[in-house]
This record gives sequence, structure tokens and C-alpha cells, in this order.
Amino acid sequence: MLSLEVKLSSVDDIRDFVDRCCELDCEIDLAAGRYIVDAKSLLGVFSVDLTRNLELSVYSDDKDHVCSVLRPYMV
Repeated sequence: MLSLEVKLSSVDDIRDFVDRCCELDCEIDLAAGRYIVDAKSLLGVFSVDLTRNLELSVYSDDKDHVCSVLRPYMV
């Protein structure tokens, strides 16, 4: 599992972030405090508190590819 901290600051960021997550062939969870949602779910991501950095848990062995895809949102 790979843990990353991400920041989403606009509606366009959220749409692009979810699209990028959907490109990856693995499970990805997004945590905001005690709430955890599927990072591939647009409605799920819109439902969390986006005013602070979020914790992303990626269940993949290909860490380099994951980081290259999600780099624009990593903190």
C-alpha cells in the first residue's frame, strides 16, 4: 500500500483527479478525517471536506506509475 497526501482545490481538479484515479488498475481510498471514500467515485470525492489536505491510500505494487499519474495533486 502506498500512502500519499493530496490537495484538491477546484471542481476541475476533482474531475481530473477522479479521471486519473480511474486510469489506475487498483483500489484507491481517499480519507478526510474519519471519512473514507472511493477515490474513483466523483460523488464520493465531492462529499468529503476539501478545505484541507487529504490522505490517499493506493493498493498497488507499481508505485512509480501511480506517483507519475497522480503527481499534480500530491502535496
